[in-house]
Amino acid sequence: MNPLFMVDLETTGVNLKTDEILQIAILELRKVRGFWEPGRLYERCLGTSRQPADPFAREHMAELYAKCNQIAAVPVDFVRKEILAFFRECGVEKLAMMTGQNASGFDLPFLVEGGYLQPSRYEGKEQVGDFHYRVYEMGGAIAFAQDVLGVSDKKALEKAAEALYPEIELPKDRKSHDAVFDCYRQTRTLNGLIRLCGGPRGT
Repeated sequence: MNPLFMVDLETTGVNLKTDEILQIAILELRKVRGFWEPGRLYERCLGTSRQPADPFAREHMAELYAKCNQIAAVPVDFVRKEILAFFRECGVEKLAMMTGQNASGFDLPFLVEGGYLQPSRYEGKEQVGDFHYRVYEMGGAIAFAQDVLGVSDKKALEKAAEALYPEIELPKDRKSHDAVFDCYRQTRTLNGLIRLCGGPRGT
């Protein structure tokens, strides 16, 4: 699991079949003294003619929509090759290990549906595809920390965990609901959960 890749998307909605991806961010993470530390970053914004259609999008994503409205369409295969080249730059030829706030239920299904990544499958005894079928789902990490610490307020736990790992600086030129910003923030939260649960062992 070294490296691990934090993935985050911004989209026009939550429907895999009808909504579009606006922004893809993938952050390389490597284990250093028991914590996940950021490395290389992949980012791609995709063109769209859509406008923010609901109050949330108008409040939080207007700048991203405006940016994407100015971007020419890029072939899916071109973006796919970029992502696979990024994995190779990080030393992974196949079956990248992925993580994210909702990676297995949202980000990865959107990327698969759009043709940007291929899910793992078996051909005979060989597992093939672009990312492993095991996903380090942050939702599971948060639920585990809730069990260990006896905390019922999930949002409060996430906020406390993020604050506990200030070693990772959040991008100053970004804000919440930007995929790059959210990758860094989720990495801080993941490390904060490790710290809250007693820190790494055997490192």
